[in-house]
Amino acid sequence: MLARDAMQTTVLCLHTQDELLEAVQTLVRRGYSGAPVVDSDMHVVGILSERDCLVSMSSAVFYASRPDTVGERMSSDVTVVHGDDDIFRVTSEFVSHPYRRLPVVDEQGRLIGLITRHDLLRFLDRVLHHTDAPQRRSFWESLRRRL
Repeated sequence: MLARDAMQTTVLCLHTQDELLEAVQTLVRRGYSGAPVVDSDMHVVGILSERDCLVSMSSAVFYASRPDTVGERMSSDVTVVHGDDDIFRVTSEFVSHPYRRLPVVDEQGRLIGLITRHDLLRFLDRVLHHTDAPQRRSFWESLRRRL
């Protein structure tokens, strides 16, 4: 059970030069609370959250100014997980931090997916209800050997 087993592979990506107003409209229209920001090679360089957008948008309304670009408002300190990370490492990140989403990257650090708390809950529910006890025990044993 790996991160790649629970992640979404179709991901809305933003770029640093994107206008924040357009990014907010896209997030709102799609019902997303944030999105990863990538460079031209699909390396994750940041993440844009609702909080990041609220700061800029409220300032723009208050001061009657133009909102910033995504690159000016994104959080650049991003925690990522790798596709081959076990599901318990992903769970640990969500439990230990207030993250709502984690970008999933390959060995070269390129974005290959996204996993949200909801994705993880859905995956764990599927495992609990559709995997028999011997398979779960086998997974636990292999995980214990890796640690």
